[in-house]
Amino acid sequence: MFKLIKKFFQPEPPLKPIELKEEGLENWLNQQAAELNFQHYFTEYLQQVSDLKSELLKKAELLLQQKISETDQKQVNERVKNIVIGHRDHYAQEIGRFSENILLPAVDLPAIDFTTIAGYDKAIQFNEKLDEELNLLAKRTAKSYQAAQHLFFDSVENLFKLLGKLTTLVKNFKAKVTNDKIDQLAELKQAVSSLNEYVCRKTSLTQEIKNKKEDLILTEKNKSEKEKKLKQLIENKDYQQYLTLKNKEDHFNQQDKDLEYKIFSFFSKLSKVLKKQERLILDNVEKKLTNAYLDNSVHAFRQDAELKIIAVLEKINYNLLNNTILLDEKQKKNVLELIDKSKQSYLLELQHRSQQLQQEKETLIQAIKENKISKEVEEIKHEISRIASKIESLGKEIAESNTKLEKIEIEKTKQELIKIVKEIFKKEIIL
Repeated sequence: MFKLIKKFFQPEPPLKPIELKEEGLENWLNQQAAELNFQHYFTEYLQQVSDLKSELLKKAELLLQQKISETDQKQVNERVKNIVIGHRDHYAQEIGRFSENILLPAVDLPAIDFTTIAGYDKAIQFNEKLDEELNLLAKRTAKSYQAAQHLFFDSVENLFKLLGKLTTLVKNFKAKVTNDKIDQLAELKQAVSSLNEYVCRKTSLTQEIKNKKEDLILTEKNKSEKEKKLKQLIENKDYQQYLTLKNKEDHFNQQDKDLEYKIFSFFSKLSKVLKKQERLILDNVEKKLTNAYLDNSVHAFRQDAELKIIAVLEKINYNLLNNTILLDEKQKKNVLELIDKSKQSYLLELQHRSQQLQQEKETLIQAIKENKISKEVEEIKHEISRIASKIESLGKEIAESNTKLEKIEIEKTKQELIKIVKEIFKKEIIL
């Protein structure tokens, strides 16, 4: 006896874990679901629903055809009778429609397959829909149920009791589902679906990261090769010659800027008197020339190969001395000095230097154009820049994919799934 008691209170031996792979998990779970023996219960449940459906249809039809008792015919006035009959008809018709709309699996619908978790979902959904329709029926018939009792009490109560039996059946189904953890099968199905999705995403992301890393290695190698080639080109004597030419070009450009400043500075000091002279000029050619210098003195000077502007300056000199053009003494003195400077070959020297610089620059530019290696260097530099952008982009994409990978909660989902399996099937699994 003591041994028996001792055995009774001994803890149950730990469950032996079952090792499963993700790809075989769904089939194993379906096998376990098939062993729950729920199908027998559901078959009996459907039979009871079917019997109640038939009874409801029969009783509803009888209620519709039932006559008012002779006693009530005499004692109840016509108005009340008509009202009660109206409610009776409504009550019976609603119950009739409700009953006809109960579509039974394996009778009105395809049979439910309990060899898969999905079958259990369908069974639960059937009961939930039936429960929902019962609640709606109760709301639609509450008033008619109360009113119809006045003249058809027994028949109405019989129908009401049948609905009560159906309601109890639905509630018992719910309790069965909860107690046997059947309702957790839907949660289990979702967990399996999530796990499969996570595994697929992880596999896809892992492959994607691998491909991008391989692409990154090749791209970095390509960049290194391009940089090596660039170094060789830069060290080439032809490219060094190109750099020398470019330095000369920069030097000439600076000289040109200095020259332009001298031209601009000279004529900007004469702009006021040139405007006064322009108003006095009658010759269109001369007028056009003066306006050109007023608009852009540097450009006009370079276009004025014969330095016709000197003739205009000489006329200004004459007009100033004869007071045809009036300036204050200081301005007059400065202008006359500038005009005198122009007479002393200042402008001629400037123009000669400008023409010389332009010729030298053209020769230099042509030499630069003929230097083919510079174009090759620029192309490689552009290619290296493009490759560098690709490397940066690949680096960002790999980082983003790694972040996504880290967020995939495979282990958490596995643990949730293992927990549900233990609760439903009383089995320990390892994934």
